[in-house]
Amino acid sequence: MANKIPIDSTATKLLLEADAKAELLLGIVRMVVAGSIAVALAVGLNQANRPESEFLDKQGYFASIGMASYFLVGLAAFVLVKTGKYKPWMAWVIAFFDVFLITINV
Repeated sequence: MANKIPIDSTATKLLLEADAKAELLLGIVRMVVAGSIAVALAVGLNQANRPESEFLDKQGYFASIGMASYFLVGLAAFVLVKTGKYKPWMAWVIAFFDVFLITINV
């Protein structure tokens, strides 16, 4: 039988702490990226010489929803880690939402 590492070992605690810190950083990166793209989108859609187009307005609306959703995923990860409610399995749920949002916005 292989030696099992106890769940309360120092190594396990360090790995769990590293996982939480990585998710905290990724939450911040998600919010910064979503905010940057949202600013670029707002500047692009509010150009004075932009042609009036219902299509562009709809695309801007849907892109704004996508950026807000991505920002909220980052905010949720950030809040979960900061409040100490983050669990290792939550990384899979957050990654699912990353892939889901990118897929529906392509």
